[in-house]
Amino acid sequence: MKPLLQPTVLALLAVAACKSGPTWTLRDPGPLSPDNRALLAKAEKPYRKGEPFDEMRAQIVADPVAAWWWARMAVRDVMSAREVRADGIEQGSAAGQHADNQLEERIREGRGGSDDGSQLLKAAAGKRDPVEERGLLELQKLGAVALPCLMFDLACNTDGFSRQNGVDLLARQGDAAMPIVRAELLGSDEAMHRRTGAQFLAARMPEAASEEELIALLKDRDYGVRAAACAGLDRGGAAARDALLRAMANDEDAFTRRAAAKALSLHRGKLVAEQLCDYLTRCQSQRDTAGCEAAQASLQIHARSRGARSIEAWRAYAASPAADVVGTPSPASK
Repeated sequence: MKPLLQPTVLALLAVAACKSGPTWTLRDPGPLSPDNRALLAKAEKPYRKGEPFDEMRAQIVADPVAAWWWARMAVRDVMSAREVRADGIEQGSAAGQHADNQLEERIREGRGGSDDGSQLLKAAAGKRDPVEERGLLELQKLGAVALPCLMFDLACNTDGFSRQNGVDLLARQGDAAMPIVRAELLGSDEAMHRRTGAQFLAARMPEAASEEELIALLKDRDYGVRAAACAGLDRGGAAARDALLRAMANDEDAFTRRAAAKALSLHRGKLVAEQLCDYLTRCQSQRDTAGCEAAQASLQIHARSRGARSIEAWRAYAASPAADVVGTPSPASK
């Protein structure tokens, strides 16, 4: 992968004028006026030198098209740095694989598979370089005016890596991103968009509002949306725990049931341990190997132990005082 390093606004405009634009862009915000084009080129000089340009930034954000192009330059700085660090992990995902198989994994923990781009983002989340830091800081300063770019260039993209970065960058914008996320992702007819919206809510957990919305998403018609909601509920409270137990026991899709079992690894107590044992028993009878692995992994986290056990051994653990602990184990135990 050969990322574009520190592309200028004018370079981005030139690429956009061609038939094939940058893979991470999705929508055309429209052409810049000659005055705004000159303004962005002028503002870019102090931006790259780390010098203040507050007055010019104020002029940029006053125009939605100029603000979009300016945010796009900051996004390209962030994406370039992250692509370099993720290079070689799974190039197919960065090139545009759809997130259809492992969307239940949270972006913040980076526990997903390569299909949703979260493994790439985990690899990209190490040491940042000055280019990335500068882009992140600029997006923070832009605030709400950066949201259209983050939403339509990234979060709505068909490329898993772009989409995961969109979730990350939108989550960094805090409450300001909620209206556009609800309108464009959670309210979308496209399952992929709703899944991305669920991942955004998961990244904001354990906020109460996010927990309520994630629980509501467990009724979504798409199994991937439900699975993504399960993953976000692992850091929730009693309502989240009960919702996960229902999903593990009753969801019609095996993938979603596994996602619920995984999420229950961070919910302690005898009731959870007993029902994980029940789930393990069902998976064994149904020869659901992946479900058995999910149940074993969660029970090991509960017991703070390693290694698979027989169902009899796990039921003995669930009946012991050791399982009767209410609270959340440290994620480090994972």
